[in-house]
Amino acid sequence: PVPKADVAKLFGDSQWGRLLRTNLDTASVDLSQQPAVEAFLTKAAAAGATAFDLRQVIARMNGQPQQQLQALAQKHGLVAEVPVLRASLDKMVALANGYLRSQYLQVGDNTREFLKAVGSSRNLTEMTSFVQTLSRNAEDVIAREAQRLNIAAPKLDYDFNAIDAYLKQTITSVRVEYNAELAKFVREAVAAGVPVAMLQRALASLNNNTILATALKSANIYVAGIQLPTIKYDLAATESWVRSGLINFQSVVPSGTQLTDFCKACMDQGMSPTHVYNFATYSLTSGRQRASSYANGVPLASLPPVPIDVDAVCQYWQGRLGANWKPEMTAYVKSALPKALENPSFALYSIFNSNASSILTTLQNCSGIPRPAGV
Repeated sequence: PVPKADVAKLFGDSQWGRLLRTNLDTASVDLSQQPAVEAFLTKAAAAGATAFDLRQVIARMNGQPQQQLQALAQKHGLVAEVPVLRASLDKMVALANGYLRSQYLQVGDNTREFLKAVGSSRNLTEMTSFVQTLSRNAEDVIAREAQRLNIAAPKLDYDFNAIDAYLKQTITSVRVEYNAELAKFVREAVAAGVPVAMLQRALASLNNNTILATALKSANIYVAGIQLPTIKYDLAATESWVRSGLINFQSVVPSGTQLTDFCKACMDQGMSPTHVYNFATYSLTSGRQRASSYANGVPLASLPPVPIDVDAVCQYWQGRLGANWKPEMTAYVKSALPKALENPSFALYSIFNSNASSILTTLQNCSGIPRPAGV
């Protein structure tokens, strides 16, 4: 004889009852259906299912629970008795929130009510599949489902805290201030349907595009009825970056405000931090003429020279060349170097670590100031 299952020991607060609840929860089943599942398992036991059969079903309810019940029903002629499992609303909201968060959207009360309506017309598998489709183009997916159900589509709430945090990373990298005006534009653009990823590409191009409209066009973004803010670059961050690019000349670049003033003068003429960085570094390594090709079209005559501390240069050469450097050479350098720095072809790098003869000859040629006798 086959012993009958004592189903009372499989439910409630028993080990198997707790496991059933845990597995239903893991499978995202609405836990209010646990009594219906237990009632079905009781009918299965009455139809001949053994305790072993029931324990196997309970143990496997954490994966494809509907199929587990269907298989047991077919074995014991109870197909019409199988409860249709529904999805847990809380689990579906949590799953949807993950997908929407990746699109910088969040589940609000109106979206939760919408998911509740969707779940009432779908079983567990169908509901889970639907929520998974929210991983891309969530607004379009929701609009289609709302049309199918003949209900209003919820207006998705944007997670602007997450959007701001994401875009600030890009903005910081191109040394732009993420001020109130730019944040307002971002909100209006996103609300108008501009994808955050496209906005990020546009803002990233501000390293070369100093006008927001141009940056937006570079990312194929065209907005109407939204005021575009004036881009404001971070002067302090720009100065720090430019100084890092002049590391080989750190001993002769003034530590005061002169480099900040240089950066500001360049940016006031429409240069981005990237333009300023390239113009400064190429000015000292290749000369102002070549450097001007990185100045965003600003005429060379309008561009300030990179600030150099002439006294520091003399001290550097004196310390490096020792006895080969004479006091009269210092006097000549102090008059010739400032003029040479104005020469578009002169590059300080070309003589910075040279011998005294090369230094003096180059300065004479580039400054036009003759060397005194004996120098």
